[in-house]
Amino acid sequence: DGIFAEMADVPAQLAAGIGDLAGTEPGRQAAACIEPAACALVALQSASMQPGDRVLVMGAGPIGLFAAMLCRQVFGAASVDVVEPAAFRRRFARKWADRVHAVDEFLGASDSGPYDVMVEASGSLGNLDVSLRRMAANARIVLLARGVEHLHVGAVDHIVTHGLCITGSRGH
Repeated sequence: DGIFAEMADVPAQLAAGIGDLAGTEPGRQAAACIEPAACALVALQSASMQPGDRVLVMGAGPIGLFAAMLCRQVFGAASVDVVEPAAFRRRFARKWADRVHAVDEFLGASDSGPYDVMVEASGSLGNLDVSLRRMAANARIVLLARGVEHLHVGAVDHIVTHGLCITGSRGH
């Protein structure tokens, strides 16, 4: 069960006391959010997120939603766009995004971007190549999600010409 086991042995510097949270249902729900929020925070730090950045978040699962929240609330993003296939998640993401797109709508649009930061939290790496072409000069792209798809990049000229930085973020 790994870290989701009833008991796990981890180094002390990785542990956080949540005893006060464990006593109530809202507390347990808040504790369950610590790991995806930490993954989003580390990804945005890896992207050298700055106030005024224009951000694209691919995927509105827990990590993508926390990324959108943090962009707005902590890092002072100028704008946040979220791309998500599920209608329920798109509705939920509107609380923290300036624009929320269905995948086909985003991929077919020509009026989105340029973006300074992209957080790929969807695992749909097939959409990455189109998204790379919407990135501004010196943009930072952070890949978090893992899927079964292989990463195929046809936008190499755009990456090189615009000095894009692509990095992976393991999370917590």
